[in-house]
Amino acid sequence: MSTPSPLAREPAWVRTLAAVALLVAMLAAGGQKPAPRLGLAERPADAGRPLAVHTVRTDVDPVDPVLTAFMRDLTEAGNVAPPRALAVARHAVREARAHGIPPALMLGVLLVENEDLDSRAVSSAGARGLMQVDPLWRPLLGARHGYDLAADSTSLGMGAHILAELLARARSLADVERGLLRYNGCRLALVVDSAAGEPPRPVTCAGYPLQVRRRVERQAAALCPTHSFARCGVRPIRLAASAATASERSEATLASGVR
Repeated sequence: MSTPSPLAREPAWVRTLAAVALLVAMLAAGGQKPAPRLGLAERPADAGRPLAVHTVRTDVDPVDPVLTAFMRDLTEAGNVAPPRALAVARHAVREARAHGIPPALMLGVLLVENEDLDSRAVSSAGARGLMQVDPLWRPLLGARHGYDLAADSTSLGMGAHILAELLARARSLADVERGLLRYNGCRLALVVDSAAGEPPRPVTCAGYPLQVRRRVERQAAALCPTHSFARCGVRPIRLAASAATASERSEATLASGVR
């Protein structure tokens, strides 16, 4: 486990104040980072000409309330300083939105998988990065999200993508828990199938959904003020699944009418 930064050891109100100050500074600067310096071999042929001034759009608005809440919850978890929390929150919020994952649920899984936000963390099973993604996913999702699981954007992108696939038809708490079990590499059944020769699973495997739920209820205070996993983690997924089913039925009805 990595050593917390000096700021991470400060009281929660100090970390929160630092987080707000960082956001204000970014807003004043327009939310843009300075362009990297290029080596001589990387400079284009027309490098000596004046460049046209244009506005660069960022993936997430620095004053986005969801981004602010995600960053605050990461900071108050106590293991990272505001700049690191902001960097991770940017990728996490973008990917959660792109894949229809409730931000509070994304936070819960992230904190269970990698509480210290160590991009180069490797589990005993070989899972890597912030979201502890199995390298076996790289051939399937690498073209879309990148292949370096130590890159935060890649790990969070793949993690959100996998979660979305596993929760696509979830309509209840039990469905969400089954999806989380599968994300953790557990089988759907909680009883060992002796006929299939499966080895007994450790308690930590079956307890994974509860770990995520506790993280959401206890450490997603800004993202989920109600402290309710059902409201902030399950309900948005259930509504999205119902909407998708209704849309599919409508399309099927329209297609049958055309025929």
